Amino acid sequence: MENVSTHVLSTSRTALVFFAVLGVGLAVQIVFWLTFPVADENWWATDAAKIAVGTPLTSEDVTYVHPGTTIIYPMAGLIYEGANPRTAVRIVMAEFAAICIAIVSALAYILRPQSLWWLATALILVPDLRLLHGTPPSTAAALLTVVFVLLLLYAGKTRHLGGYKPMLYLGICSGFLLATRVDTGAFLLATSLPFLVYMFRQRVLVLFLTTMLTLFALDPYMWTDPVAYLSSIPEQMFANKALVGIEILIPFLLTFPFAILSVAVSLIVVCRQFFRPGDSEARVPLDVYFWFLGATALFTALLAPLAFHPIRYFMPFYLAWDILLPLWLFILARQYRPLSWAHWLTERRYEWALICFIMLVTVVRLVIFLNADTREIIL
Repeated sequence: MENVSTHVLSTSRTALVFFAVLGVGLAVQIVFWLTFPVADENWWATDAAKIAVGTPLTSEDVTYVHPGTTIIYPMAGLIYEGANPRTAVRIVMAEFAAICIAIVSALAYILRPQSLWWLATALILVPDLRLLHGTPPSTAAALLTVVFVLLLLYAGKTRHLGGYKPMLYLGICSGFLLATRVDTGAFLLATSLPFLVYMFRQRVLVLFLTTMLTLFALDPYMWTDPVAYLSSIPEQMFANKALVGIEILIPFLLTFPFAILSVAVSLIVVCRQFFRPGDSEARVPLDVYFWFLGATALFTALLAPLAFHPIRYFMPFYLAWDILLPLWLFILARQYRPLSWAHWLTERRYEWALICFIMLVTVVRLVIFLNADTREIIL
């Protein structure tokens, strides 16, 4: 990974990446969310409509525990302005997804401004049909997890510069995560805490203060009756023990093949970094890497034995591994060039070849998806 401190990063180019991806992503996501079924759409439309007419939600309402306030209140705002409740759910999800994808692409550009990783990331996420597999808070939390991981990579690469901005950004993202899916946000913070303290020492206090302030600002349930809301979380967790799902090994492998490949390739990259230190610009922050690898393993180990663990539950971590795969491949290309038998294969040509492969895979996935029972796949 390139040493960001040695580059004068262009704010205008980062903004260009952000707004370009946002424009394309919004157009594509609007088409997807308005065209295909949405899991749990009725529940979110019903509860958003209650909020729109001034009826506060309670623990009796399905969406209350998530809490999903980052998405349900914008939905309620659209309904209040006259939108159909189901349409409001779809439009807000399209906008939320597009904004998160644009942020992720901009962060990828900041981390490696000389490579096409930002473009690879955008091409993976913008047309990603798997975003439709999740319920609204599951999909939103998955995208926010990707943002969190890249922000932590950025913080890890710039920690020697001091300053509190990375902690501020991570705190805001963590607050959004907790206000979207409290379980996902709490797991990320709990597993990353030892690494955060080790990496940033007292600066972690800024992260946690910002997290709490952001959560409180985004979650009105914490304003009205925080005790009732917090007590609803374990009740909902134990209530789900009665649910039974289907065997998902094969669907899991078909849904996240490149994420699994990403884990394998990352091990090669990190092993080479351990035993053959060389190009400092291609180094991976190992503390961040080992946290994410361990958190993914722990998350999978906790979910796999449960009777009910649909594919969408795995999305937060495996979606992030997906967009990291091009990074690992770009690092390997940098480390092993030039090949004696392929002097014509420059680093940039290699990157463009990978971009073309991503586009081909996307087209194949879309064709398969459109020729299948989309309702059965999503719901």
